[in-house]
Amino acid sequence: PGHGASGLPADATLAALGSAVNAAKAQSAGGGGVILIGHSLGCKVIREAYAQSSQDVVGLVFIEGAFYPGDGDAVVKKARDAVDRAGFAAHARRHFTEMFVEGSDPALRDSILARLDQVNPDFGRALYLEAVAWDSVRGKETSHEALKTAVETGMRFGNVGVISGVCFGFIGVTSASRGCAL
Repeated sequence: PGHGASGLPADATLAALGSAVNAAKAQSAGGGGVILIGHSLGCKVIREAYAQSSQDVVGLVFIEGAFYPGDGDAVVKKARDAVDRAGFAAHARRHFTEMFVEGSDPALRDSILARLDQVNPDFGRALYLEAVAWDSVRGKETSHEALKTAVETGMRFGNVGVISGVCFGFIGVTSASRGCAL
């Protein structure tokens, strides 16, 4: 929500984004199971969505999700100071630019950075700080549930994979019958 063709949710919270994923999940399930896929921030969103409702979820895919350990208040203060010092747009652009490695497709990099420039800075700042704070409040709880699901899924299907990548904020819902990207 708020990244692709979908609009911004009313609240810049992982709970609101998780609810939006569950709404998309309900529309795309078509009676079958769904796999929730998240990159970076999207990993927190699909964990929150799964914690809200695991119905029809047959798999979770996490790609390069961050976890902010330590004293939640101190970590949030550090993040807030960094964002406020640079401004959200500059802070986010620096973060995104650092994710591209030498040899990255320049057209893809430019496309992603152009999309980043369209993010409402107030919404982006609020959501970033929410994501940093979220780990100390819901992070461990939802990680445990997600890992348990991944292991159970692997036992049913014979494999469990861990994927590492470099993308931020992609959230997807897919099913055997049709797909939906938020």
